[in-house]
Amino acid sequence: MRFGVCEYTLVFQRVIGHRGREARSWDIVRPSQQRRRAKGSPSDRLAELFAVPICSALAFDELIYEQFLNQSGVLAEALRHLALLSLADAESVETVRRQIQSLIMEAEVDFIVSGIMKGA
Repeated sequence: MRFGVCEYTLVFQRVIGHRGREARSWDIVRPSQQRRRAKGSPSDRLAELFAVPICSALAFDELIYEQFLNQSGVLAEALRHLALLSLADAESVETVRRQIQSLIMEAEVDFIVSGIMKGA
């Protein structure tokens, strides 16, 4: 297991509803560009994006790191936190960002500790 500080950014985009109607769901658009894209009618509005910067102790490339986040359940839990988020409420935005960062830190600690216990 390699360690080192790596920086990642998770980026979520609000899924545009049918015929431009407001939608409450989010999708992950980064790090992996292979995820499904939200399909909707073209709109004059800009897409709503939500970014979560991450400093990781795990030295994984982006694809492997995303697989780690997916397998640990972090991505699904992050999408649940985003479900009711209003980007108009700055305090709520910061709270959700910190909650997602906490989920990631918890998953990383669990991964590191389980690796140490297997090696013991």
